[in-house]
Amino acid sequence: ELEVKQATVDDLVAHVEVRGSDDAAAAMIKGDARMAEVLRRAVRAHVTLPTEPCVVVRGSRRWRVPAYELAEIV
Repeated sequence: ELEVKQATVDDLVAHVEVRGSDDAAAAMIKGDARMAEVLRRAVRAHVTLPTEPCVVVRGSRRWRVPAYELAEIV
């Protein structure tokens, strides 16, 4: 990678306006390690095996990744 930039979370959200805040109960639930497991399961439940190739376009170049290779990755 020749053009990779590193950034902290603060750098990524510095321009985002905070529009609200959680009450103590919500903050406690969101900060609980069990919430990470709930989110992991929710995300994994929506990951499916690909049925068609993925085409990545960058400028005038196109890369095609066959579905069987994507299935190995997923």
